Amino acid sequence: LCTDPTKPDPAAIVAIGARLHRLKEDGGKKLAPAELHEIVEAFLRRRKHCVLSTGYGDNVRGTSVSYTYHDGHVYIMCEGAGKFQNILQNNRVCVAMFAPPTAKSKVAGVQLTGRVRIHHPDTEEYRRISELRGRDCERLRALPFILWALDVVVEQAEFWWGDLTSRGVAPKQSFMFDRDQS
Repeated sequence: LCTDPTKPDPAAIVAIGARLHRLKEDGGKKLAPAELHEIVEAFLRRRKHCVLSTGYGDNVRGTSVSYTYHDGHVYIMCEGAGKFQNILQNNRVCVAMFAPPTAKSKVAGVQLTGRVRIHHPDTEEYRRISELRGRDCERLRALPFILWALDVVVEQAEFWWGDLTSRGVAPKQSFMFDRDQS
């Protein structure tokens, strides 16, 4: 681990922490994948805002955006800026959203990881995404700036909901999306 105890090795400390985290995660009781998938999708459909996180090299960016969720995809319409610089170099993204606690429910949140595709307004995919988002494609194309369509193909969801403990399962659950079905 460390040859000199007065100079701890940060990489070794992180590795130990990651192993402990995995042990903790693996020890919790899990929901059946179909049930978890249903809960995660219901959560995603009820929300409208998220943070899209991108990164490449030393450049990282978190952008608050509105979205529409449909069948394992997060659809976002936005102008190109710092996030596009990152996406063009690294199409891996993280999308995060949460629900604050209410009188009936504890705090909940989800972190999605996946790959993003950018669609220009002149494409059929842009038209389809516009319709899914309930937007008039021709009106969007007439704007004096380009409003791009982003398609985040979700690969994994890490879901945390305090209410899951009342079901006798761990509050944090992970779900891998089956890409053959999306």
